[in-house]
Amino acid sequence: MRMNKILIIAAILLVLAGGAACYFYRDKFSEPPKQTAIKPKHNKPFSPDIVMTVGDKKFDVRLADNETTRTLFTQLPFTVKMEDHLANEKFAASPEDLPANHTKPKRVETGDIMLYGVRTIVLFYKSIDTPYKYVRIGKVTNPEQLEEVLGANVKKVDVTFSMR
Repeated sequence: MRMNKILIIAAILLVLAGGAACYFYRDKFSEPPKQTAIKPKHNKPFSPDIVMTVGDKKFDVRLADNETTRTLFTQLPFTVKMEDHLANEKFAASPEDLPANHTKPKRVETGDIMLYGVRTIVLFYKSIDTPYKYVRIGKVTNPEQLEEVLGANVKKVDVTFSMR
């Protein structure tokens, strides 16, 4: 009986401590991160057609035309180590935080490349319904081998994005 009371009191204290932490850090998590100017690696004009390389396989990518992709384009070329998530996608941090205007696509298709938050690049190798908000970065135009190259059995993989 006494042990139950101690456990109940400990649980209440834990909940109160969590609530206090949320209160004190609410501003940090409720506002979007401050966007800092990104220093471009080059000043070449935006081109929607780029190349994604995974191992010895090259995939053509058609970028969406938005502020996110125009900023990301200035960072080309770059390589990221992508990790598997939920056996349908790979994800990695972009070189810099990116401007983001998220929408809910409801469904993503094989080959979709999206931005989650302001820094997470997500590459889908399977089509799925999704409740999450993303910014469309682009689409792999020849996705036939994506699942074979990126599938769930491949836990981490280097992916290079470069200009055509």
